Amino acid sequence: MTGVFFQAYLQRFNAYVKRKVLLLIDNAPSHTWNGLSLPNLEIVALPPNTTSKLQPLDACIISSFKRHYCRRQVNHAITLLDAGKNPYKIDQLTAMRWVTGAWNGINSSVIVNFWRHSTLVGPSAAEITPTENEQAMAIEREIADLAFDFTRLTTGLRLSNPMSIENFLNPVEENDVHHFMTDTELLAAAQTVEEESEPEDMEESRPVFGMTTKLHACSTMLLVLEGESDWESEEMQRVIGVLRKKQKALHRAIAQTADLNGIQQTITRYFS
Repeated sequence: MTGVFFQAYLQRFNAYVKRKVLLLIDNAPSHTWNGLSLPNLEIVALPPNTTSKLQPLDACIISSFKRHYCRRQVNHAITLLDAGKNPYKIDQLTAMRWVTGAWNGINSSVIVNFWRHSTLVGPSAAEITPTENEQAMAIEREIADLAFDFTRLTTGLRLSNPMSIENFLNPVEENDVHHFMTDTELLAAAQTVEEESEPEDMEESRPVFGMTTKLHACSTMLLVLEGESDWESEEMQRVIGVLRKKQKALHRAIAQTADLNGIQQTITRYFS
């Protein structure tokens, strides 16, 4: 984040909300807004050295987000490992999708409870606050799910001395801050990384599959799942429903492509 980007964000946010809102920010050097006309925003900076006490994100929401993100990272590595590919290779688009999924996966009880703990909301918030037990159970499930998948990955990699899951979630290196970089330094660093990075083989990191191959894979997965003993469970039915929709969409896409190419189709194709 740079000062220029932050100010551009403020201007877009001001136009987006279309009403008066309070925006709480920390004291990052890039958080500057002097001279901007922001009629819809009331900006208040938190006092220095109070982030861990007052800022809900730092009061465990970030840790919940990291657990969800890391679980997606681990599962992706397992899938690559099973396919005989490099489990450490990842492209930016996939990482961005993990971010979206991780944020959407955070249990609402975690967010509500830690807003209450921050004391930034009034007593009326107690009416919508989940119980402490609900929030604790949500966190416990997150940790248990990640621990199970992390063990699967380290076992598959046959590591003799794998790092602990705590170190995986919170590597000590992420707390090393040598100095705050200026806007110019940040831009220069980004440009340097772009210039020095070797071009990646995008086909290897994200292979492109034809519609027929996708349809075959989708249909195979449906056969596998519908043959499982728990195929009637709510979770399995959700997955099967998604695959069914994808299967129908692929059938239609293949039929449309055939029409464009002038290939004669049977009448039943249009009802599949």
